[in-house]
Amino acid sequence: MAVAQHEILPGKALIINLNKILLGNKNSLQELNWMLTAKRMSIVLIYLTEQNMASAWDLIGRENLLHPDVLVTESGSEVRWSPDYSIDQEWERYNSEQPFLNSGNVSSIELALRYLRDKLRLKKRDIVLCGNNEILPLFEAGYQGVLMRDKHKLNKYPLPNWVYKAAKPYAGGILEGLKHYNFGIK
Repeated sequence: MAVAQHEILPGKALIINLNKILLGNKNSLQELNWMLTAKRMSIVLIYLTEQNMASAWDLIGRENLLHPDVLVTESGSEVRWSPDYSIDQEWERYNSEQPFLNSGNVSSIELALRYLRDKLRLKKRDIVLCGNNEILPLFEAGYQGVLMRDKHKLNKYPLPNWVYKAAKPYAGGILEGLKHYNFGIK
């Protein structure tokens, strides 16, 4: 059950970078979907993607992914809230006033996450960010998270102690990380 834009949920947020980390194991994805459905009133689900809205929505539908509470598209340029996923006008105004940001860079993603954190009244410790090497700067900015291994290479970067390096790929690695952080699953 997705939340409306102005409905503030207590608890936690799970941010999943859709690019290359979620899909690949149907059983793990089914288990993750089941867990998130059971915890939906206490966990805000946010998908982060470099794709535009149409491509992201096509992926969500094609792969039968849960509908997120928030969809951050075009690498942070757009923030969209359920249920209609229209562009957050407040974010768009704020983002357009940031001349130092280039659309689609890590700085704009970090700014979008800070905006969402403030809007949802969450602290960094209430958020688990799941992604691959592409989002390392977000981990370095203090977000706790799960670093997923890429299909063809294991990450060998030294990591801050608040980042968990998953041994499993895809949704299985997300589940592994959520268990590590005791994020409401056993």
